[in-house]
Amino acid sequence: MSMIKGIREKYRPKKIGSVRLGIKVPDIDKGTGKQRTRHGEPATRPQATPYFVVESAVQELYGEKPITLPIFFLENTIERVLPTALAVFAGNGSVRCMGDGERVTYRSHYNPQTKQGETLIHSRVARWDRIKEMGLDEIWAREGTYGTIEQVGNTVKCLFRDCPQFCSWGCRHTGWFRFSIKDIIKQGYWQMVIHLNPMEQLLSQLENAMLFVEQYCGRPTLMHAEYVLELTGPEKKWVKTKNGSMLTEMWTPELELDPKWMKRAMEGKVALPRLESIITEADIWAPEQEAEMDNELLEDLPYDPTPEGEDDNPPF
Repeated sequence: MSMIKGIREKYRPKKIGSVRLGIKVPDIDKGTGKQRTRHGEPATRPQATPYFVVESAVQELYGEKPITLPIFFLENTIERVLPTALAVFAGNGSVRCMGDGERVTYRSHYNPQTKQGETLIHSRVARWDRIKEMGLDEIWAREGTYGTIEQVGNTVKCLFRDCPQFCSWGCRHTGWFRFSIKDIIKQGYWQMVIHLNPMEQLLSQLENAMLFVEQYCGRPTLMHAEYVLELTGPEKKWVKTKNGSMLTEMWTPELELDPKWMKRAMEGKVALPRLESIITEADIWAPEQEAEMDNELLEDLPYDPTPEGEDDNPPF
């Protein structure tokens, strides 16, 4: 029995947990020595840690503060293992705006009077009737918000580096790294939110791993190899914040093929499963499908050394 078109492409493993690169600590005002507040609540900021912040199931196997994790992947393309976007997060961890550098793929509006949120751009499609009815096309075009709202068909142009939100505490390169952890017998993936520098490194390391597997095993694949994820550092870097630049220590996740697995592969002792699906001419020339918004990308508040810098009274 065949699957319905549009449904058969929707397979995705479920998220079973998070691996984080930091913890939340009180946001202390250096002038007064007191904890800042945001919307009447005590404010916190993310602080990097020299270890992976993991859940109890992982701690039982690899310790309370592991710096290495043996992992593998459930997907076979880099785009599914490490989806990326330009994203602006609200203080509660929800996404305000997301784009790909060309078009805005997602944008929501929070009404402080009604305390209700509304999604106005989803999968690149803009609800222009509601945007104009609420006057948001004028609000979003003001200085300090999202810049000029340029309509392209039924989509909105992403201004990327020209957007007023593009900064270390606003719109940033964001990636959602998805992997399984060895010896945890549970169906699904763990997710780690990363930003520009580790994102670029992990993308390169994934590409290099696929080239190695192709050289010694016959075809490029991510699913059938074993990896080690390691946190390296510290490295001191200047980070820009709303209150100025600060020198902070950073630890970077690095990925490599497991050396023992590499040795077996180089000795010809690794056999990949046979490909069962046959690529047809229809597969090659099928029309490209528009990528849809992955709602699971909207769940996690990113952790990095950059303090939270959300406006107390955002204009949107």
